[in-house]
Amino acid sequence: MSSSEANGPGEDRRGFLVVTGSSAGGIDALMSFVRNLPDRLPMPIVVAQHLAPQHESRLKEILAQYTPLRVETIVDEAVLQAGHIYIVPPNHDVELVDSHAVTKLQAKKGPKPSID
Repeated sequence: MSSSEANGPGEDRRGFLVVTGSSAGGIDALMSFVRNLPDRLPMPIVVAQHLAPQHESRLKEILAQYTPLRVETIVDEAVLQAGHIYIVPPNHDVELVDSHAVTKLQAKKGPKPSID
C-alpha cells in the first residue's frame, strides 16, 4: 500500500513545507498565524523574520506561547520534521536541501534573514 493510499486520496503530504517571512513589524501576524495552526500539522514550517544583524531574536519564545507545536531555532544540517516550527536565526539565511536546512552566515549589510 502506498503512502497516499494509507492516508486517503489527496492526503500524501510527504515533501510539503510551509515557509513564511515577515519584516520586524510582522510579529502580530506571525502570532495570529501560529495560533490558528492545527495541533497535528503534517508538515514543517520555516519562519524568517527580518532583523538587524546584531539584534537577538525572541521570536521563538514569543511564538511558542501561541501554539502547542514545537518551536525551535533552526540549526545547520537540521532535518525538518512535520509538526515543528523552525525560526531562522538572526544574521543567517537558510537554504533547504532535500529535508535538511543549511544555514549561511551573511556578511552583507541589511536585515537578515531575507525571503527569496
